[in-house]
Amino acid sequence: MVDNMSMALENQERMNLFKRFLMVAYGLSEGDVDILLKVISKGEVDVETLSEEIKISKSRVSLILKKLSDIGLAERKKQLGGGGGRPKLIYSVDKREIKQKLENKSRELCGQISEAVKSL
Repeated sequence: MVDNMSMALENQERMNLFKRFLMVAYGLSEGDVDILLKVISKGEVDVETLSEEIKISKSRVSLILKKLSDIGLAERKKQLGGGGGRPKLIYSVDKREIKQKLENKSRELCGQISEAVKSL
């Protein structure tokens, strides 16, 4: 039981560190990070479904997803509806690709931090 508890704490600490990394590396808010993690876990989402799921307005979810797309952390594509009208925007994340981007960004930031510390 103690091992399970300490493993859960370790996983939570790791997730908190990862969230802080995303916030610092990309200038994301906690809400931005939460939505990014949802997209990563689902692979693909649309604004309406995500909005209903996490109980945030569609306009707010749309702004966050656009931001994630603009900085290269999510991909945006249009899906034409069956009844015509405006196409639905679908946001997705290629897990292999984002993992590589995040690894590269973490190495870049660690190098910058190392240089800053050396210059003290």
